[in-house]
Amino acid sequence: MRIRLLLIYIAVGLLAVSSLPTRATTSSEPRHLVSDPDTLRQGKDLGEVVVVARRKLIQMRNDTTLINVGGLHTKRGGSLEYLLRKVPGMRYDRVTGRLTYNGKPLVKINLNGSTFMGNNIARALAALPAEAVSQLKIYDLLSTLEKATGITDGLQELTLDIQTKDEFNGALTTNVKAEHGTQGRRNDSALLNWLRSNGESLSFGVASSNLENTTAGNGNYTNSVSIDGNKHFGKQLKLNASASLYDFHQEMFGSSYSEEYLTTGTRADASTSSTKGRNTSGSLWFFSTYEMSKRSQLNVNFSASLYGNKSQSAQETQLFDKRARIDTITLGNEESFSRGHSNSFSASADFTHAFAEGGTALSIMGRMDANNAQSTNNSHSRTHYRQLKNKLGTDSLQLRELQQLSPTQSRQTSFTALLTQPLGKKVRLQAGWGIVAAKNYRKQDTYDQARNSGQWVDSLSNESKLTSLGQEFRLTFNYDSEHLSANGGLTLLPQRKRFHQRYHGEERDTTLRHADFKPMAHVRWRGKGMSVRLEYSGYTSQPSAEMLLAFRNTTDPLAIREGNPNLKPAFNSMFDLEWEHERWGLSLSANFQNTLNDFTEEMRLDRQSGARHYRQVNINGNNSFNANLGWNKQLGLWNLGLSMALGLRREVSLNGDESEAEVTKSVTKMREGEVLLLCGFVPKWGDITFSAHWQPRFSHNIQTQTRTKNHDFSLSVNAMADLPFDLELSTDASCYLHRGTMTSSDADQWLWNMSLAWSFLRSKQATLTLSWNDILNRRQSLERTASATGFNESYRPVIKSYVLLSFSYQLNFKKKEGNS
Repeated sequence: MRIRLLLIYIAVGLLAVSSLPTRATTSSEPRHLVSDPDTLRQGKDLGEVVVVARRKLIQMRNDTTLINVGGLHTKRGGSLEYLLRKVPGMRYDRVTGRLTYNGKPLVKINLNGSTFMGNNIARALAALPAEAVSQLKIYDLLSTLEKATGITDGLQELTLDIQTKDEFNGALTTNVKAEHGTQGRRNDSALLNWLRSNGESLSFGVASSNLENTTAGNGNYTNSVSIDGNKHFGKQLKLNASASLYDFHQEMFGSSYSEEYLTTGTRADASTSSTKGRNTSGSLWFFSTYEMSKRSQLNVNFSASLYGNKSQSAQETQLFDKRARIDTITLGNEESFSRGHSNSFSASADFTHAFAEGGTALSIMGRMDANNAQSTNNSHSRTHYRQLKNKLGTDSLQLRELQQLSPTQSRQTSFTALLTQPLGKKVRLQAGWGIVAAKNYRKQDTYDQARNSGQWVDSLSNESKLTSLGQEFRLTFNYDSEHLSANGGLTLLPQRKRFHQRYHGEERDTTLRHADFKPMAHVRWRGKGMSVRLEYSGYTSQPSAEMLLAFRNTTDPLAIREGNPNLKPAFNSMFDLEWEHERWGLSLSANFQNTLNDFTEEMRLDRQSGARHYRQVNINGNNSFNANLGWNKQLGLWNLGLSMALGLRREVSLNGDESEAEVTKSVTKMREGEVLLLCGFVPKWGDITFSAHWQPRFSHNIQTQTRTKNHDFSLSVNAMADLPFDLELSTDASCYLHRGTMTSSDADQWLWNMSLAWSFLRSKQATLTLSWNDILNRRQSLERTASATGFNESYRPVIKSYVLLSFSYQLNFKKKEGNS
């Protein structure tokens, strides 16, 4: 209660400061009622008073959304990621690296119109200082080939384009930071940025940190080194390159509980696990655009990566029948140690020549992809079957000590020629032909280390080769006018596949012939302050080589898996609707997806051992519907935002008893919703942001009439205030409440963080910050999910309350562009 009262006092006090009257001054110079340098100065001169109109936070111009973030208040030394949290409709997930705006994913990132950091969104958001950003643009970015031919593929690739402030264009900025605290928390980093308004940039960063990882474990850290650059050589040649190295170490512990939608048998399982591992990776990316003449263009793209890992893990799994109140039926323990490494590269190029300006154009494209991987896994397992008796009439016990070597290789090459023909000023037609070849190789050798010299186990070893050769036929139509754009097309890819597999001393060769279809249609209408977009796309999915393997993989005695060489291709259909209205500040999007002959695993239960036998099959009935509604409004110093989402899913699974001839069709229907309310107050002295979040989730399995119901609530307040003596106080408080199936108040979280920053030296380039994170010591990590087969709850320990002392030094060499 005292903590809650304290939070209320802080919020009321900050609001009271904002309402204090300002002292009137007289001056011979004209006064600006809004003098923020980031406001739009479009006022009227009323004698000695210049009235300045405050720039709207979010504006829409044709196909571009403008977010004027320059007027938002950010904490000192804050990154672009911190700034995006204050934008209504913008969501960023650090774990997955997924960035969305009003529910739509942003897949690329630009800086002043040019690709930034190889489109690595996570690195870009962390590297760029918030104070350098004046505006964000969101638009559907056309590829260089689409720009050259005037034909689009209809697929949206929404891009976040960062516009930098004038004082940072042509400047060299450096930032060095050292942060150390209790519980071994630390972060040491150095960053250098050189930015230009034409999109040229150079960034170099080095860091060693464990602040991003909240999982409790010994010696967790992430080390990284990266360099990125974008250089223009005149107006014809543009080069963009990125290179990075990562070293990641993690130790974690966890537990989980799940129940399957079964009428009898071992419906439930509980497990505990611990893992410890280290991953190292390196990546290189290069892209160049060369305009050879006004009618000729060459684009080259190359990327390569290296990856290595080693890990050890231990897991204990218990299978039991919770409803029948039967004790543990099967108990499994496994310890494993694995090592692996892989390398891959991708190279592509396209050349376009127009025979006349704006006329017929010929494009030639080539691409090659390759991947090589090698893994070694050593495992020791002990499985105790309490309902499966041995010859002596006691419980059965299975012991294994295996070593598995698994090399894989894949290659794919394609060549395509496109001819684009204008049919008037607004209509274009494109026809294309190409050839596609692919090769995949997979092998698994298993050795029983419990036997002398590690005897090779034929029943746990296999080898497969898949080669394919096909042709590509493409026809696309494009119409573009001032208010209406439309395009449609069909891609046909007939293929012949040869599949060779070896298992248990037997070899099998199979030849498959099939055709992949990729239809698409897209219509967009743009009016004054409003736009509507309709889109359809479909594509054929082929089963992977692993899905087609006709053998039982008994490496895990409690989860035996089997492929199916008779799998049919799946066909995916997607329908999208988008509507935006600038004056109302509304945006609406809806999406429906349906899959025919989807891939799933048929599960059969062995009642005596509790083991699951999985087999790949085709299924129909899987579909989903999603809708998002976004609204934003600016009222003086207040920014209001509302985001609502609805998700409906229908998933089908097959399960039954090992002794039964037929399996049972199980249908699970899921409903998910989300409501997010954001209210921000941005006075000159700081910033206060309130947010409320509600996420209901429901699932219903028709076969067993099992229902789950969960509600997640969160309330938060984030406040910053500039204080005398160059001090800045920031605090945030939030509560996370979970209610519903398998839920109690013990899962609730009450979080409170606070920091005090002091800037000093002549230009205030040095900042000393003292922060206390999770003051209430209530942080938790608890996740609940539902699927077609059952529902699951997982928990892992996390690092709780800690104090951090941070020192950062920022040095800017500001220099106007064009000056020597």
